[in-house]
Amino acid sequence: GKVYRIGFLLPPREAGGRPHLDGFRKGLREFGYVEGKNVAIDVRFAEDDLSRLPGLAADMVRQNPDVIVTASPPGVRAVKDATRTIPIVIAAVDDPVGQGFVESLGRPGGNITGLSVQYEDTIPKLLELIKAVVPSTTKIAVLKTVDPSHDIFVTRISALSRPMQIQIVPIEV
Repeated sequence: GKVYRIGFLLPPREAGGRPHLDGFRKGLREFGYVEGKNVAIDVRFAEDDLSRLPGLAADMVRQNPDVIVTASPPGVRAVKDATRTIPIVIAAVDDPVGQGFVESLGRPGGNITGLSVQYEDTIPKLLELIKAVVPSTTKIAVLKTVDPSHDIFVTRISALSRPMQIQIVPIEV
């Protein structure tokens, strides 16, 4: 049978992205896809250097995989700029419509589909839970990386936390 070729592009260092890749491989096995038998995965990590993503995406496209899986807005943007024909699966990003990756969640259009993380739906509830467990909470640290989408997330969570008198303190890791 056919061996399906999957490109897998992630911005972090290999050590940070390895759990995602391991989970992806496990999921494939659960559906009968086994590396070396009926699927081949071409993995690229940007090693936390977002400027490497366009080159890695272009190189991956030249390999002509059946599909490319990526995560994070910079990863999606790099792959989207590299191909309009190879299917792209977003592992998870916040607001793919607002970021211009897809036309709508119901009808993405183009060659991109995947998962959307809608923080506006869950963050208020998480903040309520934190306040219920620790009513004296006035500050919450939020870990972020150099990915510009994380700045957008911090801005959103800060706006959602203000009515509860909770200050968000971003910490870059």
